[in-house]
Amino acid sequence: MNSGSPAKPVVKVGDIVKVGQLIGEIDGKVSSPVHASVSGTVKSIIDIDSNTGQKAVSVVIASDGEQSLYEGIAPPTVTNLEQFLGAVSDSGVVGLGGAGYPTAPKLTFRESVKLDYILINGAECEPYITSDTRTMLDETEYVMSRIWNNSSALSATAALSGSAAPAIRRRRSSHSGNLSSLTIF
Repeated sequence: MNSGSPAKPVVKVGDIVKVGQLIGEIDGKVSSPVHASVSGTVKSIIDIDSNTGQKAVSVVIASDGEQSLYEGIAPPTVTNLEQFLGAVSDSGVVGLGGAGYPTAPKLTFRESVKLDYILINGAECEPYITSDTRTMLDETEYVMSRIWNNSSALSATAALSGSAAPAIRRRRSSHSGNLSSLTIF
């Protein structure tokens, strides 16, 4: 569920779905696709009360317990900004704040707009929510490579803030990409 237009179901009751399979397609400019999080059989498609109080369409899947991956899952080819934006849109990425705003529209700019920085906000928003910090500390090389790829795709300088900044600062010199322009707050 996201704060944009709801996705339109592309499955029907009785369909067998797998993890990662598209079950809801974009239905508007500010919308996000939805992919199955479990494998199993579509049990029902119903309206539920959402966190906003409005009705939202929900695809209910009876899990088969297998967590079988959809065969069509493949990493996107990203060599330019257009492909990057398409990959973000197709992935269904939404913000983790309360609104769940789709990410793709946030990255779409008018041609005349030049993006100077992207801010990677690694600060935790509440006490005891430490998954971002652990990921940045335990998977520093991976996080840094994603920062590099995203900033390169957007032709911008990356800026990082948050509690894992010291670990990133220590390890950035060992990264194969040029992260010398990474600003750390």
